[in-house]
Amino acid sequence: MFPHSTHRVTVFVCLVLLVVSAVHAQITGKVVNKETQEEIVGANVLIVNTNTGTTTDDKGVFSFDWQGDFPIKIRVSHIGYSEQEVTVLVPSEIWMEMESSVLKGEEILITGDRRKIEREVSSRGEDVSLEQIEVRGIRDIGEVLQEMSSVVISTTTSGRQAASIRGSNANEISVYLDGAKLNRALDGVADLSAIDMMDLSSVEIIRGGNSVFFGPGNFGGVIHLSSRSPESNTITLYRNVGLTDARDQDLSGAISLRIRSLGIGGRFSGKSRLYDGRTLYTSLFNNLVSTLNLSGGKISARHLSLGNSIKFPAGAIIAKDNLAVNRASFSGSIFATRDWEIQYGTRLWEWEDSFFDNITRNLSEETKSFRIGKSFRWNRWDGTLQWEMEDQWYFGDNRIIPKDTRENWEDSARLRWLDKGWAGILRYTTPTDTPTMESVRFELGVRPSRAKYNHRQIITEFDSLYNQASNSWNQTFIQDTLYEKESRVEMSTFRLGAYLRGTTPRFRYNLFFNQGWNKRPPTLNDYFLWFTTRNQADEILHEMNSEEQAILFQGVLTDTLFVEHLSSTEVGGELVWEQLTTVAIDRLVINGSIFRNHYIDKIAYRLVGDILPIPYNTPIAAVNGVELGTKLTMPEIFGGSLKFIGNITLVNVSNQEVFPDKPNPISHFVVDWRKGIFHLNLSHVYEGSRVYQRGGVEIRQYDSRENTNLTLTLTESIWLFDASVSYSIRNLFSDQVTFVDYAHYSTDPFNYYEAYRTLFSLKLTLSDKKVKQ
Repeated sequence: MFPHSTHRVTVFVCLVLLVVSAVHAQITGKVVNKETQEEIVGANVLIVNTNTGTTTDDKGVFSFDWQGDFPIKIRVSHIGYSEQEVTVLVPSEIWMEMESSVLKGEEILITGDRRKIEREVSSRGEDVSLEQIEVRGIRDIGEVLQEMSSVVISTTTSGRQAASIRGSNANEISVYLDGAKLNRALDGVADLSAIDMMDLSSVEIIRGGNSVFFGPGNFGGVIHLSSRSPESNTITLYRNVGLTDARDQDLSGAISLRIRSLGIGGRFSGKSRLYDGRTLYTSLFNNLVSTLNLSGGKISARHLSLGNSIKFPAGAIIAKDNLAVNRASFSGSIFATRDWEIQYGTRLWEWEDSFFDNITRNLSEETKSFRIGKSFRWNRWDGTLQWEMEDQWYFGDNRIIPKDTRENWEDSARLRWLDKGWAGILRYTTPTDTPTMESVRFELGVRPSRAKYNHRQIITEFDSLYNQASNSWNQTFIQDTLYEKESRVEMSTFRLGAYLRGTTPRFRYNLFFNQGWNKRPPTLNDYFLWFTTRNQADEILHEMNSEEQAILFQGVLTDTLFVEHLSSTEVGGELVWEQLTTVAIDRLVINGSIFRNHYIDKIAYRLVGDILPIPYNTPIAAVNGVELGTKLTMPEIFGGSLKFIGNITLVNVSNQEVFPDKPNPISHFVVDWRKGIFHLNLSHVYEGSRVYQRGGVEIRQYDSRENTNLTLTLTESIWLFDASVSYSIRNLFSDQVTFVDYAHYSTDPFNYYEAYRTLFSLKLTLSDKKVKQ
């Protein structure tokens, strides 16, 4: 199904030749309270899956000998603190900081590195481990995100997916893969289908419009994806086949190897989907990773390449969509000072097509990002200071040959957006004398930066004349039109927050509050459309009535598009009951938040002639909402254990034209039941109706949508392998199927992710630990 790649085989063969050796070492470290930096006495420290361990002394220090292989996982636990695990790749001193997150997600993956949520000013965050996501029958990252609170995933008929959080638009969400930004340079939207979910280990979401450490203008929030690391010698094979349609399938193979402090890994994945019900879309992923643990830190380098092909029902194949993402990072000590972090990433994208006989396109984008930051702590103060740079380029060459006129033209554009600035967060934590209130933390976040926009566009017009003698078209040059523009913009983000935690005899609680503002520049596409339409302002306005002209006046006729401004406020909290004895519930969590986002000069779009979108600034807009969620654990029910996660979000947008197609309400729930080798999972997603407006008039309304998914998984150790087999029904009550009858193809939009599908999957894992056993 998927083509063979010689260089991929070569890499995998080289990796197989590596081996790991045993060492004798002493494990030492210290366990402290994350907020107060006070030593934690009597914490239990244990190497996972062994009987080797110890407890911390009166200074929070522990030490013990280890005569086995590396890496190892160390688990630290103590009454009143969340249990944590850290992976130790080489013998070194371990620094463990125990603290509950502001609002924890369903399954927390502790990697020993500081999570992105913890680096931000207190806000509603959520992170989920994807280590065993295949038991859920989920194959695409969009299906994971849509089960997280306030997230809506939109899908095109070509399979491209984009995320919205709390009613925001897709270009207001920044998506990062190991620190490298995945958003398109042209329109600022991140295509989630370009992500190989099988290579991910966790996903984090930072909600709210004032994120400090991820560039300017993240009005909706930030999604950060972390890839798997080679922590042991492992070979993994994964196969998924659609029983409804055999062309709907996945294939993935991975190998990770370690030689002491060196880790190397590679993964090849392929997937094929019928996103529109008839056309076969195939994506091939290559992932390579290398990590090196030094005495003072960790270095990692990663590469992702993606190639897409499209096969039409008639058999024609187009394969001109390519993406490459490279990431390099260092975390550790520099010049005998701890907690440094350096990241560099590039994103290269190319697109070439001639889907229509009168249009050909050759497009490419390049994004480079660099960050260097230093975290610090002193007494009750801690924080992070970071300098960052983001450089985005767009290159577009288009040839348009209208069928009903002799004139045709070439459009060549070179657009650039460069942003440089620094970001910092400062925290002050103070204990309290109130028995039920443990500590209060005050936080300040700022990010000033300077941005520069360059626009160079040449439009060449031709006149075509058919020559009957030579049976060809003769092109006659008419004229070149040059558009050039350069502008500079001052950007800023400011945020204040407070976080309170405490314990009562019956429950634990967390409360947080934040308020701030943010600025967001127009995207390259906004500038491109504005600049193009401004030179045609007289013709455009001539076809509009006075009301439409008034709305578009400042966006079309002023000297530039204005920078968007956001003022946001959020307040929320969490209540946690543990070890309940009066009911069958062992752990119950209730959380919620209220948010208010107020926009000035928000950019929206108006279609002219149903073809040309014109960007313009709206004076005022707003998105307000409420989030509620609950999580509970029942350790003994129907002979097994059960976990329930549910949430609902109510969103109110002031203008459907500024924020189109936003459902209300949004709700999700997941029921997960396990007993021995059996794993049963039921999930449900509900999104209310959506409204699309134009010129203040409602022209389209989409019905509410519901998806119900059911998966049964068996996990067992068979000989040298850990195996899992799953049978999944996606969209249990849908009346659509992935295979569409060509002779009776409906003109209604088909959504692959809303169609009824049955899937069978098999995963086999072989590790060096399994072989030794």
